[in-house]
Amino acid sequence: MIVNGYPLRCPHCGGDSFKQSRVELGQRGGLRFSGFDWFEDSMEVFACLKCGRLEWFRRAEHAQDVQVTKPDQTGKDADCSRCGTLIPATDDFCPNCGEQK
Repeated sequence: MIVNGYPLRCPHCGGDSFKQSRVELGQRGGLRFSGFDWFEDSMEVFACLKCGRLEWFRRAEHAQDVQVTKPDQTGKDADCSRCGTLIPATDDFCPNCGEQK
């Protein structure tokens, strides 16, 4: 899943499959407490299909499902093309910057 140009990975389990839904929060005025007055009237919520963790976004206009590439056929670790961090063969995204392998 790509959200606003960045790959979405669950920080709890590392899952990369999500169910997206919109949550209506009601009148903005009812949420002005403890610094939460920046909330919109609704938010996009992504539920990790692996562990159930919820990720909330104020705006997710560019959310899209993508085919996740599988680790390369050689089964070897690879260097990230964006930041140079070593990406384990079992991962599809860089653990440092989120770049897709």
